[in-house]
Amino acid sequence: MMTDLFTEQPEKVVKILSKRTALLGSLLILSALLQGEIAGALGVIFGLMISLLLFRLKLLNSRRALKLDQAGAEKFIRNRTLINLAIYFVVLAVAMRNPGLSFPGVVLGLLLLKFTIIGSALARLIKDYLINRQRGYQEYSSESYLPNSEDKYFADQASDSSSDIIERG
Repeated sequence: MMTDLFTEQPEKVVKILSKRTALLGSLLILSALLQGEIAGALGVIFGLMISLLLFRLKLLNSRRALKLDQAGAEKFIRNRTLINLAIYFVVLAVAMRNPGLSFPGVVLGLLLLKFTIIGSALARLIKDYLINRQRGYQEYSSESYLPNSEDKYFADQASDSSSDIIERG
């Protein structure tokens, strides 16, 4: 049975999500290559590599921030977020200026991790909903909810309805 991904240790979550993203990215890269879009494939590879490296860096930065006091951690995370945004800016600027990279491919590669995280969360929500719905259906259809001959209320109701039918007939 599959456990809830988002309750695992952060290292394991990063590893699983990185693998899922790499799998989806490889499908996009293969698709681009089959269509002859070398620049598109290179763009996705470039964006995907940067995205996965920054994701891993976020894990390392959060570990480091946990060792700091609150004010130091806030300052550290704020500065690292600005550095991440600067890296995104440089990556997108390189993609714009380099004709060998497809800009939409780089953007897709950068966003693919986000799509994977959202997709994993939505898949988990849908799975939980379906499991809970099935459990609810099974609970209400189980024999424990059906009238029991030992239950006085249901026995009285059954005898009343049968006597009504006899009297009408």
